[in-house]
Amino acid sequence: MRPNRSCFLTAALLTLPVAAPATADQADSTEFNPMVVTASPIARPLLDTDQSLSVITRDEIRRLPVDNIADLLNLAGGVDVRQRGGRGVQADVGIRGTAYQQTLILLNGVRMSDPQTAHHNMNLPVPLAHIERIEILKGPGSAAYGPNATGGAINIITRRPTTLEGGAHARAGSYAYEDYGVWGGGGDADGSQLFSVSQRSSDGHISDEPTDFDIRTGSYTGHTDIGAHQLTWGLGFDHKQFGAFKFYTADFPDQREETRALSGYASGDISAGAWSVTPNVFWRRHEDWFQTRDQAFVDDFGLPSDTIINEHETDVIGTRVGGQRQWLGGITSVGASFTDERIESNALGDHDRQESSAWAEQRFFPGHRLTVGLSAAVVDYSDFGSEFLPGLSLSWMFTDELKGFASAARSTRIPSYTELFLATGGNAGNADLEPERSTFAETGLRWNRGPQTLSGAVFYRRTKDLIDWSREEGETQWQADNFDSHRTWGSEVEWVMHGNWRGPVSTTRLSWTWLNTELRLAEDEEIKYAMDYPRHEIAGTVILDWLPTLSQSVQVRYADRRGRESATLVASRIGWTRGNVEYTLEGTNLLDEDYTEAGFAPLPGRWLIGGLNISF
Repeated sequence: MRPNRSCFLTAALLTLPVAAPATADQADSTEFNPMVVTASPIARPLLDTDQSLSVITRDEIRRLPVDNIADLLNLAGGVDVRQRGGRGVQADVGIRGTAYQQTLILLNGVRMSDPQTAHHNMNLPVPLAHIERIEILKGPGSAAYGPNATGGAINIITRRPTTLEGGAHARAGSYAYEDYGVWGGGGDADGSQLFSVSQRSSDGHISDEPTDFDIRTGSYTGHTDIGAHQLTWGLGFDHKQFGAFKFYTADFPDQREETRALSGYASGDISAGAWSVTPNVFWRRHEDWFQTRDQAFVDDFGLPSDTIINEHETDVIGTRVGGQRQWLGGITSVGASFTDERIESNALGDHDRQESSAWAEQRFFPGHRLTVGLSAAVVDYSDFGSEFLPGLSLSWMFTDELKGFASAARSTRIPSYTELFLATGGNAGNADLEPERSTFAETGLRWNRGPQTLSGAVFYRRTKDLIDWSREEGETQWQADNFDSHRTWGSEVEWVMHGNWRGPVSTTRLSWTWLNTELRLAEDEEIKYAMDYPRHEIAGTVILDWLPTLSQSVQVRYADRRGRESATLVASRIGWTRGNVEYTLEGTNLLDEDYTEAGFAPLPGRWLIGGLNISF
C-alpha cells in the first residue's frame, strides 16, 4: 500500500542535515586518488587521466540511501539512469546524451554487455556489499575495450579483504519491501576470498498492477599472489522476477518478466621481464522470459492465454590478453581479444557471431609537463567486416594541482540481436542495419588538491549510421533503422570533496551537465531514444558526520528531460551505530514526485525503509 500522509513528517525529518568523524574503517575505505583501469589499458592515477572520469568510492556506497547499482550511478555527473519500475529492477544507462546501447559495462575490467539487448546490461551479479568502487569514463572507451563504448565505460571494481571480516543486513519498508543479505571473507598479503548474497522483494508500488519484484544476487571473488604473479577469479549470479507494468508499451500493460544472469572469469597479472602481461577468460549467460497476459494481444497473434511471448538465452565467451611495459620512449601497451556471442530465441531466432580485435597505445612524455597519448584498434566482426578506431590525447600540467586535457577518438557499435531480428510487440527489427560510427572530442581542466577534485569539460560527438527506432506520426509500429547527421555537444562541471573539511560535512559531490542534440528526421517522423535526454541535470550529495555514532546522507537530483516531465528527487539516509550494529532509516523520492523516466512505467512515489547492519 502507498504510504499515507502521516509519513510526511518522517520524510521531512530525513531531509534535515542530520552522520561523526568517520570511523577508521570508513576513512580507510575512501581512496582520494584511485588507480584507473577503465580509461586506458595503462593504469594510472586519477589526475593523470586524459579524459573526464568520475569515481564513486566505497564510503559513498556504504552510506547513501541506495540498494542497487542503478541508483548509485546517479551520483556521477553526465550519467543518465532511466529506470522502469525503480529499485534497480531494470535500468538503461546513458552517458552524456548517448542511449543505453552505447555504454560499456565492465566488472573488474571484464565486459558484461548483453548482445540480445542492453536493457539487460544492468543485470549484474554483484551485491553492493561486494563493491570497492565504481569508475565511470565519459567519452569513448579505450582502444583495449573496442566497441560499444561510444558514450563511455563503467567499471565496477570488487573488494579485496585484508583481514577476516563478515556481516549481515536486514531492512523492511513501504510496499512490503524486504531486503536481506550476508557477506564474509578474509585475506592477507598473499591473497583474499570474498562472498556476498542478497535478496530484495516488494509487493509493488501500484495496487492491483504488476509492479512487484523479487531479486536475488550473489558473488564470489578471490585472488592469490604466486611470487611476482597474481591470479584473480570470480563467479556470480543475478535472478530477477518482476511485474513489467507498461515497461515496453502501454497497449498491453499486464506484463511479467524473469531474467537470470550467470558469469565467471579468471585473469592474471604476470611479470615477464620488463613486461606486465594480463590475460583473462570470461563467460556470461543471460536468460530472459517475457510474458503478456493481455488476452486481446495474444488473440491478435493467435496465441493461448499466458503464453510466454519471448524466450531468449545468450552466451558470451571470450578471452583477452594485454601487455604493458615502461621504457625510455614512454609507456607501451598492446593486446588482442576474441569474443563469441550466441543466442537461442523463439522471437529472434538462433544466431552466432564473433568479434576479434587488436590494439596498441603509446604514452610519450616529451616534456616535464606535456603528455601525448596515441592509440589504435582494429576490430573485425564476422557479420559486419572491420573497423579502425584511432585515438589521440594531450595533457598539460599547468601546476602540480591543475591539469588541462584534450582527447579525440572514434568508436563503433554493432546492432543488438533485438535491433536486427525482433518482429513482435509493435517493433520491427532490420537485418540490413549497419554499425554505428562515432567521432568524439573533448577538452577540459582538472584541479586536484588532496581529497578535493574540481573538473570541467566541453565535448562534441557526431555519429554516422546511428541505430535507433522510428515511426511516422500516427503509426503504431517502431522500425529499427540507421540515421545520419546525429550530433551532440555539451558541457559538464563536477566538484567532489572527501574527508571532514567544514564542520560536520564529510563528503560533498556536486555536478551540472548541459546537453544539446540534433538529428535530421523526415517530416512527421518520431524517434524512440536519440532525442530523449536531459537538457540540464543537476545532482548534489552531502554526507554529514554529526556525532561519533550518528551519520546522515542527503541526495538531490533534478533533470530537465526533453520530451518528458521534469522532476526533483530527494533521498536521505540516517545511520546510528552502537558497537558493531548500525540502525538505519532512509527514504527515497521524499517529495513524492509523480514521474516516468523510461517507457511508460510510472516510478515509485515516497518510499521509507528501516533496517540494521551487523559487522564483525
